[in-house]
Amino acid sequence: MEQRVDACLDGNSAALSDDDLYLAARDLGQEGRYAEALKLFFRIKNQHQAKVLNSIGYSTRKLGNVDKGIDYYHQALAVDPNYTKARQYLGEAYLLKGDVAKAKEQLMEIADRCGGPCDDYELLVKAIAAHVTGEKTVDWEF
Repeated sequence: MEQRVDACLDGNSAALSDDDLYLAARDLGQEGRYAEALKLFFRIKNQHQAKVLNSIGYSTRKLGNVDKGIDYYHQALAVDPNYTKARQYLGEAYLLKGDVAKAKEQLMEIADRCGGPCDDYELLVKAIAAHVTGEKTVDWEF
């Protein structure tokens, strides 16, 4: 994996597919290397994918630009309104802005789309509960 990431970072990404770039960028994001992840996400030719837009939003938010992250989550949801991971992250972003009501709206949207308990629902429930009680939340992955 490190060799693939290095190839991307030194400008040799032309031979890598969008999937390769996405996976390498996702791995960087999971390591907390958000700025490096964004560089790779922006090299993906087909940007009009919910998972790509969502991941750009996540890395952007983690770098401190919550409003821009929210914009990318909305773009992801415009591509796929049923992409519950984007709804989970959007809810978390709203919590960062102190807007519990909008976070709960996303929670209800996830519930409607999952049709029962699902991971994204449970993660947002925990994030909302932690926000309301003031507990530290876990840093969720892509």
